[in-house]
Amino acid sequence: MDFQDEKNTVYSLSKLAEELRFAIYRTFPDQFWVQAEIAKMNIYPRSGHVYLDLVEKENGTTQAQMRGIIWANDFPEISRKFELVTREPFREGLKVLFLARCNFHASFGFSLWISDLEPSFTLGELSRLKNTAIRQLHQDKIFDLNKQLPIPALPLRIAVISAETSKGYLDFLQVIHHHAVSYRFEVTLFPALLQGDKAVESIREQLVKILDARFQIPDTCWSGAGVTSGSREPASGFDLVAIIRGGGDEIGMTCFDNYELARDVCNFPLPVVTGIGHSTNETLVEMVAALNRITPTEVAYDLISRLDAVYDRLMNTDARLSLLVTDLLSKKKEKLSRISIALHSTTIGFVRRHHSDLEHQRKTLRVHLNHLFPLQKTTLSGAENQIRQLDPKRILKRGYSMTYDKHGRILKDASLVKAGEKIQTELEKGIITSTVDP
Repeated sequence: MDFQDEKNTVYSLSKLAEELRFAIYRTFPDQFWVQAEIAKMNIYPRSGHVYLDLVEKENGTTQAQMRGIIWANDFPEISRKFELVTREPFREGLKVLFLARCNFHASFGFSLWISDLEPSFTLGELSRLKNTAIRQLHQDKIFDLNKQLPIPALPLRIAVISAETSKGYLDFLQVIHHHAVSYRFEVTLFPALLQGDKAVESIREQLVKILDARFQIPDTCWSGAGVTSGSREPASGFDLVAIIRGGGDEIGMTCFDNYELARDVCNFPLPVVTGIGHSTNETLVEMVAALNRITPTEVAYDLISRLDAVYDRLMNTDARLSLLVTDLLSKKKEKLSRISIALHSTTIGFVRRHHSDLEHQRKTLRVHLNHLFPLQKTTLSGAENQIRQLDPKRILKRGYSMTYDKHGRILKDASLVKAGEKIQTELEKGIITSTVDP
C-alpha cells in the first residue's frame, strides 16, 4: 500500500519511472540528431549489441554524460558507412553526429537508442582538429624542424617503429635483404600499435625509447645477415627513424594527425622517415617528417638508392683513380725509358771520348818510358858499380881486416872492449879469434 501524505505528493519508484517515461516520450516523441563524443564503447560478441558512454566536454571538463545503444541489427551498416566515409573504424575518442530515440526503462534507466549517424560530421571534426594542429605547430615554429635534418648519405642504422607482424615491415626487410648489393643494414624494431585510440601513446613511447640510453633493446634486430635476437645498447647510434605500416589498409590513419605525436616528430633529433601505406591526403606526421614515402617498400628503395649513389661514386672514383694511376705509370715508364736511352748514349759517348784520351795517354806514357828506361838503366848500373866497389869483401882483398866484438858487431873503438873479452878479426881468407890482454 502506497504511503499517503495530505501535504505532499509521494511517488513510488516505479510510479516515478513511469511518469518520467511518459514525460520523455511526450517531449521527444520522434527521433532526433545528437552530437557527442564516444568516451567508451563495448561490443558484446554474444548479442552483437553495442553499448556506448557518450559525453560532452568543454575545456576538458565533462558537461553531460549519457548511455547509448546500437542494436545488433543496426551496427554493421552504421559501422560500414562510417568507415567508408571517414576511413576510420567506429571507435572510442571520436566525435559523432547520430540519429537517436530517447528510451527510459524503470530498471535500466535512461539511454539513447541510436539507429543512424552522419559520418561527414566526424570527418569534418577530424579535419578541423588536423587544421588546428597544423596552425599550432606553425605558431610553435617547429613545423619544419625535422625536415631541416639531413638524411645521412649512408643510412645503415635504422630504428623502425612498426607492428612486428605488419606486412609493411616485412616488405621493408624483404626489399633490403634481396638487393643486388648486400649493404650491412642494422634494423632494430620498436614495436607499436599503428591504429586505434592507443596508437598515439604507443608510438610516442617508442620514440622515447629510441633516445633513452638506459633502455636495452630486447627485441629483434636485422643486421644484413639475417634476423637475430638479443639485447644491445640503443640508439644514439641510429642514423634515422622509420615509421612504417602497410598492406594496402588505409583505415585508421587519424592517429597520425595527432598534435602531440606530430610535435614529437618535429622535435625529434634524428630524421624521421614515414611510409604508412596510403595515397590519399597526407597525415600531419607525414607532413612534418624529414622524408615521406607512401609505402614501406618505397622507404626501403629510397634508402638503398642513397647507398647506391655512394657506391656508384666510389666505383667511379676507383675507376678514375685506376686510369690516373695507369696513365701516370705509363708516363713515368716512358720518361724512364727516355732517360735510360739518353743515359746509355751519354755513357757510350763518355766511354768513347775517354777511351781515346786513355789511348793517347798510353802512347805518351810508352814514349816517356822508352826514354826513361835507358837513362835509369845507366843510373842503376853506375850505382851498382859503386856499391860493388864499396863491398867489404873487396876491401879485405886489399889487405884490410874487420874486427868484431863478442856480439858480432864491427869494432870501431878499442875502448869498447874489456880485458879478457874475445874478439874476432876477419881477413880476406879466414878469421882470427883473439883475447884482449889485461
